[in-house]
Amino acid sequence: FIGPPQGALLPFGGHKGFALSLATDILAGALSGAGCSRPNGKRVGNSFTATLLSPDMFRDRHAFDQDVDQLVEYVKSSKLAEGYTEILIPGEPERRERERRERDGIPVDDVTWSQIRETAERYGVKMA
Repeated sequence: FIGPPQGALLPFGGHKGFALSLATDILAGALSGAGCSRPNGKRVGNSFTATLLSPDMFRDRHAFDQDVDQLVEYVKSSKLAEGYTEILIPGEPERRERERRERDGIPVDDVTWSQIRETAERYGVKMA
């Protein structure tokens, strides 16, 4: 929700990005009843619409997975920009971070950890 205008989603990527931002505003704003971006909008909404698709309803799942795998391989084979060592697909950094945190734990700075301990103590929660 960056502005101006406040509450409008900024487009990205040119004409297709504009279409995506417009579709998002319509689906999340108009369809949900939260309202679309508009001039002088005072309310900043947090609406949500989800579209769920099952590939199995459209075609053979194995063939779908093969096409997706081929696309990922093709994208990752692109020439790297200067200063980069690999191309990551959406979700890949998060998946790696989750694996790292499951293995090594979740880092918590001393100030935050102290606040957690104080709050637990205040409400009688025993810390392990």
